Amino acid sequence: MRKYSLLKYNLNPVFLFLIVLTLLVSCSKSDTAVPANPPHEEFVDYSVNGVAVTINRASGGNMIHATDPLYNDAVYIEAMSGMGSGIHFRFSDQNISATSTQELYHIMGDVMSIPLMPATPIAVRITEYGSIGQFISGSFTGTVHDFITPAKPYLVTCKFRVKRQF
Repeated sequence: MRKYSLLKYNLNPVFLFLIVLTLLVSCSKSDTAVPANPPHEEFVDYSVNGVAVTINRASGGNMIHATDPLYNDAVYIEAMSGMGSGIHFRFSDQNISATSTQELYHIMGDVMSIPLMPATPIAVRITEYGSIGQFISGSFTGTVHDFITPAKPYLVTCKFRVKRQF
């Protein structure tokens, strides 16, 4: 029986290792990128003055969609990460639909220790509004400030998708 050896051909073992590694990597590479938040997943992505945070179910996050206990005409969304960080925001539920624009009332989270109010009206654009048990999704961007130091603005950007609970 004849034995075959690549070393017989005077190939450098390091060169051979690099060829095998290149083949393994190229064979395992997928042409389809996995989105950070697949369409079926609940998430809240937000940034405050450029500091970005993503909270989703896959990373142990918890999302809540509820009626606001303080106001009858508001939607309350809260997202808490498995690490204890989080955000909540409240917006109008008047005539809400999959293509509606709602008014943001306030936002509060890790970066902000007290509720922040819009400096000027901020529109929450609703892009999905399914039945109870399905999803509500949307986004908003704008400048908010606290009522103690209104001169200190916060630029907030938020995109969300959570299951409706009411």
